[in-house]
Amino acid sequence: MRRLKPVFLDVKNIGRDGKKTTVSIPLRVDLGKQPHKSTEENSQDTNSPVEQDVPLDNLDKQELSTQQQNRVLSFSANWEKVREKLLNSYIEEQHLPDNTNCVNRQKSIATTRCEYCGPRQYFCVEYARALHVNRNKSHVLEQWKDWVFSPLYADEATVGYGHTCRTATVKLFRPLDPSGCDDDVIQQWQKDEVEALKPKEHELTLQWYESYVSLLHMSKKLRNELSYVQDEDEGKVKDVEKKIKRNEKAIVAMEKKHHIKERWSDLSRVL
Repeated sequence: MRRLKPVFLDVKNIGRDGKKTTVSIPLRVDLGKQPHKSTEENSQDTNSPVEQDVPLDNLDKQELSTQQQNRVLSFSANWEKVREKLLNSYIEEQHLPDNTNCVNRQKSIATTRCEYCGPRQYFCVEYARALHVNRNKSHVLEQWKDWVFSPLYADEATVGYGHTCRTATVKLFRPLDPSGCDDDVIQQWQKDEVEALKPKEHELTLQWYESYVSLLHMSKKLRNELSYVQDEDEGKVKDVEKKIKRNEKAIVAMEKKHHIKERWSDLSRVL
């Protein structure tokens, strides 16, 4: 009678540190013997426990090693440096510097930009329209007004084709915005929006005032914070000063956009 050999199931485990472990599990276990034996491919201790996968939700509850803590702190410090640069760059790109000249007509003051033409491409209105009549028709021009950039929709222009096809040599061009709406549709939509917002003008005004008051409270809070960190690290002082400058710019922009000071002065005269 032929004797059957014992059958084992080999399970290979790879830990997070790259350690490989092979565990042989017999399909039939004698109670008097060990339930399984393990061998490691990298000549590690055979009795070392197999590393178990831990759900991501429990990672923050575990105690991090010194190397992991240093890695996290280094990543956070580098991100803070990059974050400040990105924020300042975005704020600069969303503002038109004072007395900026047109890139083509140096004597004309620029009031329009086109981000599709490239970074910091500022034009006067006349040159911007002339530049986008026969080329770059799909670009969206933006005009600096009330401290924000607003889309400037070009008028219909005559487009000439470079061939002699009898069906169409000249065609009227109607510009579309990125949403696919032409100028007439946009103007009608603006009129409808204005009519719909008139009943809510008082409510919107209150919202503007609430935002304005919150900025004033933030200004006071930042100045108090600056007085506390004067004797501390110079880097903290500079960070607080930058926050104060950004907050002041936001206050000035809101005052000019919503004419808050004029409204309050008129209200004081009435009272």
